[in-house]
Amino acid sequence: IAPTIGVPGTAADTMLTRYRLRIQDLKQPPNMVVEYTETRSGPTRVVTENHRLYRDDAGHERNETTAINGLPVTRPKVSIYSRPVWAYGADRFFVDSDLYQIASRGTVVFGGHKAYSYAVVLKEAGAFAVTDLELDAREALPLREQFVATSSMCSATGIIDFGRAGAYWMPKIVSVTCPVLASPDAAVITPAATSYRDTIRFSSYAFPAAIPAQMFGLPPTPAPGSTSPPPP
Repeated sequence: IAPTIGVPGTAADTMLTRYRLRIQDLKQPPNMVVEYTETRSGPTRVVTENHRLYRDDAGHERNETTAINGLPVTRPKVSIYSRPVWAYGADRFFVDSDLYQIASRGTVVFGGHKAYSYAVVLKEAGAFAVTDLELDAREALPLREQFVATSSMCSATGIIDFGRAGAYWMPKIVSVTCPVLASPDAAVITPAATSYRDTIRFSSYAFPAAIPAQMFGLPPTPAPGSTSPPPP
């Protein structure tokens, strides 16, 4: 990110208003297919997996593991899930001015795009909070958000980058770093924390009109007017 440039408060405020309206109207793809690479690293090993994800408008997901550490999987491992809401949508990271204090930092250049930069602070402490927001000056949608998340095991920091994919505004990268005590037993004093990182890079988005129900292990839906399912 290039250094910040001063910007009148009215322009920064107008951008926040546009952002709120854009998020309210933000459409998520009813059906999508996306490939992603996930790299999990710790003190002793690094594992990189390639996946292909299918998701339909009912929230059914089919996740195929296609390669591990660069080696193709002869028979992809398939996992089937049902998630009504996709965790990585830009609306899930919405910075609501009712919940956050927001201060303009001016404009920056992020990935070749002019963006408005904001420092944000959650008004009431919570397990998850966005801390930094960069809004695309043209789209009034987030290019990058930084966040913190706390649990009994770690206090994680993370980033998520967004961008246009076809008609939709989709995640590009999400990365979380989590320092974890060597022992989960709070009574055990350890000399230093161990850091773990999980990074997902999305690519090759496609938005088909429909995904066959069989992809999710579901029985096929009879065609309109049909009184019985099609033959096997």
